[in-house]
Amino acid sequence: MNTAQHTTNAASRAELIAVTSRIEVVLSAQTQILERLAVAETESTYRDKAIARVADDVAALRKAQEATALLVAKAAGAAGLAGVLLPHIVKYLTPGG
Repeated sequence: MNTAQHTTNAASRAELIAVTSRIEVVLSAQTQILERLAVAETESTYRDKAIARVADDVAALRKAQEATALLVAKAAGAAGLAGVLLPHIVKYLTPGG
């Protein structure tokens, strides 16, 4: 091997080492980005699940409010009926009534 070939081979080897080093840097950066994306995806999943739970809770609260409103209306109706019937009940239960 002559000096020119030896110099060319050394230069090629140096270029190969430099390119390999750059590839390692790029792969490391890609790995870090993928890790960050995985963390972000996990956080997003937790956030989406939390939002879904809140939506379910709101729906359950609305149903409970509707049921409460219905019970209040029934109680008011019963109270109104009792108010109408109370004088008759008192009269019936009163001796000599």
